Amino acid sequence: MNHSNLYNFSTANLPDSVACCRLVYDSIGQPIDLVLLSANPSFATYMQSYLSSLDNSSLMPRFKSLFDESFDALKFFSEIVSTKRPDTARIAYKNTQNYIRVSCFPLEGNDVALQLSPVLPKQAEISAIEFQPSPFHDYLTGLYHRLFFEEEIKRLDNPRQLPISVIICDINGLQRVNDLFGYSFGDELLKTIANILKKCGRADDLMTRWDGDEFRILLPKTDSASVQIIINRIYKACTKHKYEQTKFSISLGYATKNTSSEAIHETFSLAKDSMYKHKILEKTSLQNAKINEILKTPQEEEPKASNEGDKILLYALAIGNSLNLSEDYLNELKLLSLLYNIGTIGLTDKILTQPSPLDEEQWILVKKHPEVGFKIVKEAPHLTHVADSILYHHERWDGKGYPAGLAGNSIPLFSRILAVAEAFEAMTSPRAYRMVLDTDAALDELKRNAGTQFDPNIVEAFLHTHHNFHI
Repeated sequence: MNHSNLYNFSTANLPDSVACCRLVYDSIGQPIDLVLLSANPSFATYMQSYLSSLDNSSLMPRFKSLFDESFDALKFFSEIVSTKRPDTARIAYKNTQNYIRVSCFPLEGNDVALQLSPVLPKQAEISAIEFQPSPFHDYLTGLYHRLFFEEEIKRLDNPRQLPISVIICDINGLQRVNDLFGYSFGDELLKTIANILKKCGRADDLMTRWDGDEFRILLPKTDSASVQIIINRIYKACTKHKYEQTKFSISLGYATKNTSSEAIHETFSLAKDSMYKHKILEKTSLQNAKINEILKTPQEEEPKASNEGDKILLYALAIGNSLNLSEDYLNELKLLSLLYNIGTIGLTDKILTQPSPLDEEQWILVKKHPEVGFKIVKEAPHLTHVADSILYHHERWDGKGYPAGLAGNSIPLFSRILAVAEAFEAMTSPRAYRMVLDTDAALDELKRNAGTQFDPNIVEAFLHTHHNFHI
């Protein structure tokens, strides 16, 4: 794309660490996003990513995850677009003493050019060399850059290093992690995996973050038996480790070059094939294994509800009968009652059974479970009809719920039914952090919150059902 502009800048003739971007506005003229149009590779280094993964993508998630919240990126860039005057800001990486200078220049329309450069922190003992992104290491994980790794392969690919083994490691479901919990969460997971690989490897092993969610390890003078020991060590470390109380898994593959006649690139290809085979055999992750237990085809046995689920199912169906729902609707309500909390599969038992109230960080994770559940069931064609009801089962009648803040009849009927059934079950069942309410007290609580938290018609139906069927 040609960016003729006031300052005649393009990523071809600007210094390193530059980019051309476009500010995006909503229908009422408020800035909502900054999209990357083109950039030099060094720009991606400052953004702690690869250029291929940044191209034509939103930069705002990266700004929010990398830099201190005191920097209002959208306000800064929108003022430059509106005034057509260049400006400079000094911003800090989160939780570090490191700063960069962002110089921004107006282009045509809503386009801007960015130039990033290091700024020395106030502490004199931290040198410019320590702060500047290393030409040899990935800034995010501390492992070697891919280009440096490729050069080292050429140097080490010789008969003196035989046998040479390679390991390829892939994080299962990283894109889903990014979608559900944000890029900052995904970046921390990448660093966690990198640290595990470093601890499980040896001094002479060469490691790189190859791309996105893939790591590669070159192991000189290592035969097949030795590399299998290292792989088992990595798997064992990952099984024991949980990041941010969330489970994760990896897939590993390996291959060994035993003779000079074998091409090293073929060894990497064999390792990648091995990794994909393991990914398939392992069902890609522990999470997917749990999903597959629940998301069975219609011909298979229905998922079994827990004792808690049995009660919620009973209450929900009683409400449905009170509302004179059809048999098809009752069957759909039954399925929803079994699946509505499927999004909690990524949460540890520690969170789900914690005897004390959740802290803020745990609560953020828990509040994402309707969205996680929605995305899971959307992957199963025979379950898509209950996806919206799962997504909105924590909405409130007054619009103060989550995740979308829906109100009144805009909340799906089944979600409104489930909200009452789940609340009654929770109030009348033992919880380590609060007392159990008796039936009358729980019913009074439902009546008190009718019209605010709950659909008043659903509460009325439940009260009628309770007195008639003695739930």
